[in-house]
Amino acid sequence: MLTSLELWLKDIKVIYVEFGSEQDRKQIDRLRDPSHIIWRGIMSQGSQGCLCYLSRSYIPDGAND
Repeated sequence: MLTSLELWLKDIKVIYVEFGSEQDRKQIDRLRDPSHIIWRGIMSQGSQGCLCYLSRSYIPDGAND
């Protein structure tokens, strides 16, 4: 689903996603890595949870070093 929105995701400040497996989480990380970082996350059980990604353009210089 995220792959179909790829052209627009880079312009979004905050992205919330829910994942149901470790494989899903890793794929989401790869898709978001160039433009966003994980800001917060919650693991509900095993390899399921929710993640909040923040656009790198909203992070002050040096805050992520």
